[in-house]
Amino acid sequence: RGLIVARVIPGTPASRRGLREGDILLEANGMALARASDLREVVEESIDKGYVTLKVLRGGKVFEVDVEVLVS
Repeated sequence: RGLIVARVIPGTPASRRGLREGDILLEANGMALARASDLREVVEESIDKGYVTLKVLRGGKVFEVDVEVLVS
């Protein structure tokens, strides 16, 4: 269950909020994540709000972090 973060690009909102390679994204805005398309869908729905809330598993601990959504 969840998505493994394979890479975090320096200078991006994800890196500024402390996400790391190896983190497991469990949920985005309360929606369980099983596929990359799940995350993409939630991010697209969050553009107007400007951020997405991620539930992250790292080292056996779960925490939430708000990450800015950028429109490209």
